[in-house]
Amino acid sequence: PECHDQSSSSEYLQTLSTISSHSLTKEVFERTKKLKKLGISGSLGTLVKTNGDSDLFECLCRLSSLENLKLHSDESKLHALPQPDKFPKNLKRLSLHKTGLEWNNHMPILGGLQSLEVLKLKDKAFVGAEWKTEKGGFRSLKVLFIGDTDLENWEVKADDLPELRWLILKHIKSLEQMPSDFEHMKNLERIDLERTNRWLVKSAKDIQKSRPQIKLSVYPPEK
Repeated sequence: PECHDQSSSSEYLQTLSTISSHSLTKEVFERTKKLKKLGISGSLGTLVKTNGDSDLFECLCRLSSLENLKLHSDESKLHALPQPDKFPKNLKRLSLHKTGLEWNNHMPILGGLQSLEVLKLKDKAFVGAEWKTEKGGFRSLKVLFIGDTDLENWEVKADDLPELRWLILKHIKSLEQMPSDFEHMKNLERIDLERTNRWLVKSAKDIQKSRPQIKLSVYPPEK
């Protein structure tokens, strides 16, 4: 919707499931200050510029009630992310689609989001062969979903994801080994693997052997 079509009732709007990036203006953000859930799709270059700065993202940051944000890139990958203090401070759920960000360059920024509890990375949201998690990040993250990526090597220390409860890996063919420190994550309750590979499944089963309380789900089920 264009900003001039917005009625005064928009200032009480709490959910805006999908809005085109081309329709976003400062006025739209000014009229929707009570948003709790927002989905943005299209070319995200207007939202976040190459150097990570953007007047529009500054407006997004001021949505103090925003808890759930979904960014879906339709055209080209996102070249940068704003620093953690430029995100809405109460953001609890973040979903990225087709953003093509690089693991080691951009994941530390998301790791700095202090309130983030659920992170969904879908459809090549992040690309590259290697990810080494940074110490001190993701202090509140409880659910991590990674789908359709070319990740081959993932290094994690047990205290890198201290609150993680649930890990979901989907359509990942190149990752053949679970980070061994997952068995030392005291809060981990569940691992779901969907359409991965037998080596990854085996390494997940090895983790479950040492931590039987972890529920492991594999699809399709092994014969």
